[in-house]
Formats: sequence, structure tokens, C-alpha cells
Amino acid sequence: MSHKPICLKELSFILPHKTCFEHFNTTIHSGAKIGIIGANGSGKSTLLRIIQQLSLPSTGRVVVDEQIAFGFVSQLPEEAAGLSGAQQFNKSLTQALATDPDVLCLDEPTNHLDIHNRRSLMLMLQRCEKTLLIVSHDVELLRTCIDTIWFINDGVVTVFDGNYDAFMDHQQVKRKQLDSKIVMLEKNERYARDELRRAQERSARRARANKNENDRNLLGYLKRTGNRSLGKHQAMVGNIRDGIMRRRALLYESEELIVHFEMLASRLRSKSGNVIEVLSGTVGYQELQPLITEINLLVRPGERVTLRGVNASGKSTIIKALMNQVDIIKTGDWHLPKLEEIGYLDQHYKNLPAHETVFGVVQQISKLSGKELRVVLNDFLFRKNEEVNALVSQLSGGERCRLALACIALQQPSLLLLDEATNNLDLQTREYLIQVLTAYPGTVVVISHDEDFLQRINISTNYEITAGKFLLRL
Repeated sequence: MSHKPICLKELSFILPHKTCFEHFNTTIHSGAKIGIIGANGSGKSTLLRIIQQLSLPSTGRVVVDEQIAFGFVSQLPEEAAGLSGAQQFNKSLTQALATDPDVLCLDEPTNHLDIHNRRSLMLMLQRCEKTLLIVSHDVELLRTCIDTIWFINDGVVTVFDGNYDAFMDHQQVKRKQLDSKIVMLEKNERYARDELRRAQERSARRARANKNENDRNLLGYLKRTGNRSLGKHQAMVGNIRDGIMRRRALLYESEELIVHFEMLASRLRSKSGNVIEVLSGTVGYQELQPLITEINLLVRPGERVTLRGVNASGKSTIIKALMNQVDIIKTGDWHLPKLEEIGYLDQHYKNLPAHETVFGVVQQISKLSGKELRVVLNDFLFRKNEEVNALVSQLSGGERCRLALACIALQQPSLLLLDEATNNLDLQTREYLIQVLTAYPGTVVVISHDEDFLQRINISTNYEITAGKFLLRL
């Protein structure tokens, strides 16, 4: 059943330290499938709540018919009340749908969902006839379940009719167009400067041929008027360039990280030739029955492996066992790298001390000079003094991810373990993670439900935990 349009009029949300968005005007029509994207902290979740009138905007208003019913599933913690992330999400979604809402609002719905729950959700969304408003960084969801993108960036909400792939193609075309305009401006500016130089040279030659006072006065006049003319031209070009750069800043774009890995071959290989060897292994906790049995895992240098399985199947337990955590009970033959040769990255960045500064974190793990460490931090987009001296506890999720990646680049571990590292990352930070993993020459073992992410980091081997058994997936 259709509902009346929802109108957003001059909507703004402004905090003391930043403007999330302002002067946003649009209409939500019945049956629209809207995906809201943007960097962490840009105001996506707040906008979703404002539309439902659960939060107030700084200015503007939402015009919504009182008969329109909303169903809402907010961002969920990984576990609560003894339920897994998938169980809690399914419970909240069932409660939201039980009210038969006209508009279904979901905030990062695929976080913590295993591949089976994720596919079930997407199939439901594809078939859903309700109006959908979804905050998400999930590329597959944005590709398959969305027909309109709202992109929040630099205080502006850009509305694009189309799915994520069409949006990205459009952004690339616009970027090339604006870059071409900048090139043309610079060309015109050089031409104007050269024309002035040639005019002044002609005047100088005439002055040398006729050196009376009037000619000297004329030469001075030509120089003054020429410089004024050039100044006006340069000011005009500068204003045009500023306008183009402002428009370019509103486009979706990830700044490139600079990543250097120079790992020695000896660090990539154990005596046996494999980085990981587990034969007839089991893992569990305390004196309980083993959680997973029949673990046979051989990982070669440079191999990229993913661990699959439903929520609570024991994937993270395997990662802990590979790191020799003391609370994991292991049996069988386990041949693993030393702990200092293992890099670990999880969605909560537990390895980063909250009380330490960004500079202090990298200083603790490297013998490089302060100047050299600043160069590394600059490569990972920590450039200003206030960024370098910020406490880890003050960093956004994306900033913590970049700091964790900088630590990996400094440590150059032979084995990199990732546990749902893309959860809660905005699309730009996700691109940074992919950049680093693509450049990383070592061995990778990753847990992720993000199929696009797994494909882009070139996963070559798949293992699956099924009913407590550890199986190679062909």
C-alpha cells in the first residue's frame, strides 16, 4: 500500500565542531529504495533518525503524514543479552516488520551477519515493496537492493538516482570533467602570462629603438596596465578554480595511501616451508568438549585464506588459537609463527592503547626516528600536529583503522590475521584497507562476510566450519 510523499525541507544538522549536513531538500516517494552513504561521523544515522522524528534537526523540518508508520532497526552491538549479532538483528527486524510499517529504516543491517543471514536479508529487501531507507557500507547491498543513493560529504547531501555502481561511474565521469576544466584553466592562465611577457618584450624593443622620455613613460604605462590586466585575469581564474575544487570536494573519492612493504623472504617462510601447519587439531575452552575438531590447515607463504561459517561457529576461536591465546585449549600438532611475526586487525582495534597518542603508538613498535615516523604517519593521512598528537580514544573508527594499518606497515608481519575488519568501516576506509592488503606480500587469514571485499583482496583458499568440523571448501 502506497503512502503520501515525505518532504525534507531545508534540513540541517550542525554540531559545535562540525556541520554534518545543511539545506537538504528532497522528497521520499512511496516505494523508494534509498541507500545513505558517507564517511563515519558524517551524520548518516542522525539523518535516518531525523526523518523518523526520533531526533531533531538543527534547522529545517520533515513533513510527514501522521498516518505513515516507520519500522526501525538501529545499529546493533556485536552481542547483547546472550544473543549473537545475527540473532539480535533478526529479532529486531521481526519486531519492526510486525507493525507492518510503510517505511522500513535499517542502520548498517549486515554488520555481524554471516553469509547465510546476509543473503536471506538481501533477498527479503529485493522483494520488499515498502519504502526502504538504509544506512550501509555494504557494496553488495547497495548494488542489489537500492535504486537511489544519498551521499553525505562536506556538509552536503547529494541525491543520485541509481544504485552504487551507477553512482560510482557517475562520480568518475564528473571527476574527469572537473579535472579537464582545471587543466584548461591552467592552460589559459599560462597563455595570458605568455601574452603579457611578449607584449612587454615588444614594448622594451620599441623603447630601445626610441629612447625619448615619452617612450619611457609609455613603457611604464604598458607594464602597469599589463600587470593589472594579468592580476584581474588571475583573480578570475582563481575564483573559477576555487568553485571547481569545491564541486570536486563533494565527489566520492578515497585519497591514496602510500604503502611500502620490503619483507625478507626468510620472514615469509617457516623451516617446513609453510607459514601455518595444523594437523589433527582441535580447539575449545577450558574442560568443555572441543568446539571444533578435525582441523588440518596448511598455509603456504603468501597464500590468502578465508575462514567461513555461520555466526558462533568458532571462526574467531580459530584466530585466537593461531595467536596462541592462553584461554584456548588446543590439541594436535600446531606449528605457527612467533607472536611478534603476526599482525592482527579486528573491527574494534583492540591492539591500540586508548590512552596513547597516535605518535606514541607507532613510536612503541618502531626504532625509526621521530622524523621518519612522521613520514609514515603522513603516508597514512595523519599530517597535522593535532592529528599526530590525538589520543587513540579520540579517533573515529576510520582513523583507528588507518593507524592500525600504519602499525602493520611498520611491523611488516609474516602473517596477517583479520577478524571482520570491514565491519563498521565507511566505504572510503574500506578502500584504504583494500589498498594495504593488495600491497601486502605476506600471508593472510581473514574472517569476513563481505564477498566483494574477499574478491578484491584475492582470496585463494576457503575453509569452512560446519557442525564443529573444519573443512576445506573447494
